[in-house]
Amino acid sequence: MQASTPPYNGFQKNMKLEVADPRIVDIMCVATVVGILGPRIRCRFDGTDSANDVWHLVDSKQIHPVGWCEGNGGRLQPPVGKV
Repeated sequence: MQASTPPYNGFQKNMKLEVADPRIVDIMCVATVVGILGPRIRCRFDGTDSANDVWHLVDSKQIHPVGWCEGNGGRLQPPVGKV
């Protein structure tokens, strides 16, 4: 059931996050917030173009602050083209 009041959106453009890769289960990628629309954020995986952007609700379990993987045993994929 959807809440009648949307969650607070404290995200800002250019903010870095760790975001679940929709193509690979259990992999998180570094991403940048490139758009904000109400309770949604548009994330671009670092090293990719807009074709791979994903939208998430701000309270999604698929987005985490930088450092989340390190503190929670997650697998963080480096940005495309970086080793």
